[in-house]
Amino acid sequence: MTEFSTLYGGSLYALAKAEGIDERIYADLALVAEVLEKHPQYVRLLDTPTVALAEKCTLVETAFAQHIHPYTNNFLKILAEKKQMHTFAAVRQAYVKQYNTEHNIEQALAVTAVPMDARLTEKLKAKLEAMTGKTIVLENKVDPAILGGLTIRLANKQIDASVQAKLSALEKQIGLSK
Repeated sequence: MTEFSTLYGGSLYALAKAEGIDERIYADLALVAEVLEKHPQYVRLLDTPTVALAEKCTLVETAFAQHIHPYTNNFLKILAEKKQMHTFAAVRQAYVKQYNTEHNIEQALAVTAVPMDARLTEKLKAKLEAMTGKTIVLENKVDPAILGGLTIRLANKQIDASVQAKLSALEKQIGLSK
């Protein structure tokens, strides 16, 4: 994250928290992120110096005003004014980081060879919550290269319980690896 994204994401969070709308803005940012990921040309347009500020504000208003809180809408206009829409993902990341800290939430990623079913997801989530004492938001990513088992990324830790890791360790143990 850049200094800009940390400052602006943190400032937006501070305002949202003070107004009691931090959850609403959190949801707004997720919606905007989804739209911008699907339409990267929109970000380029809003960062283009030759497009007048009034036109940029109209574009933001037309695209988002009916779907997001006015604070979020105005924040997007500020990013467009500063030609910083390309930093939106990092600004959102800074907001989410602050939100998660304040709400005792930890993001976790479980990488598996096949998608996890709902029962296994809930079981893993409960175990991680018991380990950390935090509410866990668990994402599952599929990577067939790990063969089986799973790898968990949580905070600054990685727990590798994949078949691939066990095979690699076994190869080293019996001297097959180079």
